[in-house]
Amino acid sequence: MPSPPHCPVACILDILGDKWTLLVGRDLLSGKHTFKEILASLEKIPGNILADRLKRLEREGTLRHELYQQRPNAMFTARPSGCGGPRFRAKAAGSPAEAAADRSRR
Repeated sequence: MPSPPHCPVACILDILGDKWTLLVGRDLLSGKHTFKEILASLEKIPGNILADRLKRLEREGTLRHELYQQRPNAMFTARPSGCGGPRFRAKAAGSPAEAAADRSRR
């Protein structure tokens, strides 16, 4: 049975694409910033899928990728206009009005 159009979860998945992208956004908002930290999440995202989602979110401008230390380690941070912004936070909190407004802007 399909979810009703006002369902916040369905709206978020419609906007973000899939559960893994949403969970990566959640981890960024909760203070995880490295590939290793995000990989250690309870949901056990496979490494190849995590790498793909991080690259996609970076291409879309949703997160920023920075290298640190002498070894090639990377840190990811949510951009204000992406996962760190008020629209994403409202969607993550389950605001159906914001999610519906986002869908109508497409």
